[in-house]
Amino acid sequence: MIKLFNGGDILKVKKFVSQSFGRVDENYIKNSLHSIEGVKAVRLDDSANTITVEYDDSKVSPSTLESELKKNNFL
Repeated sequence: MIKLFNGGDILKVKKFVSQSFGRVDENYIKNSLHSIEGVKAVRLDDSANTITVEYDDSKVSPSTLESELKKNNFL
C-alpha cells in the first residue's frame, strides 16, 4: 500500500489482481468503485489484469473495495 498526498489529503493506493475484463466491464468497474465515498481515482490495466484504486482511508477500507469487486465477480 502506498500513500499519496493530494491537496493536503493523504490517500492510499491499493492494487487488486483481477480476472480479465473487457471495455464494458472497465466502465462498470470504474462507476462501481467511484460510487463509494472516499474513492478518488480508479485505474485499470487490462494487460496486467489489475485494478488500482486511490482512496481516503478515513472514509473507506481496502476490505470494502475488495468486497465491491468480489460482489461484481471481478476478483
